[in-house]
Amino acid sequence: MRDERTTKYKGDFERVKREHFSGKQFCAICGITKKIHIHHIIPYRLTHDNSLDNLIPLCATHHVIMEKTTKRFVDNTQDYDAAKFMLNVMFRARQIETLNAIIESQ
Repeated sequence: MRDERTTKYKGDFERVKREHFSGKQFCAICGITKKIHIHHIIPYRLTHDNSLDNLIPLCATHHVIMEKTTKRFVDNTQDYDAAKFMLNVMFRARQIETLNAIIESQ
């Protein structure tokens, strides 16, 4: 997906990152706290959506994996709102599971 990717995010992406993701973040998939990236659930190049419901923290490893997964999913639909909803439900469910596992381990 990198070849199609917009390298400069317009709008308020940096502000949203600062305001909502500046504290200690954990990967929504595995829970680690190092090398955290903020992933656009539906690629920015398609929607220019920097809203919180389109962003999720992922470690560098899972960011690459999820980019490939979401690209295949999104490429098979033109209904970006439906795709965003379904991917958001899956990501948020996993994020909650990961958070619960972190809490239980402490």
